Amino acid sequence: MWLINLLKKILLTSDKLKLSIFQVAEIQSALKEADDNDFISNKELTNLIKKHSGTGNS
Repeated sequence: MWLINLLKKILLTSDKLKLSIFQVAEIQSALKEADDNDFISNKELTNLIKKHSGTGNS
């Protein structure tokens, strides 16, 4: 039984590590976009808000 519990802990740790690696990659990507001044325009933001709030004319 202890071996099963140990394996579960290892798998959970592995999943957390994968999530952390993904989060770091996302943060690095966001920082690169900010450094490149790759921002959404006000018009694009307004259109996205309308689209996802159901107030747009799709």
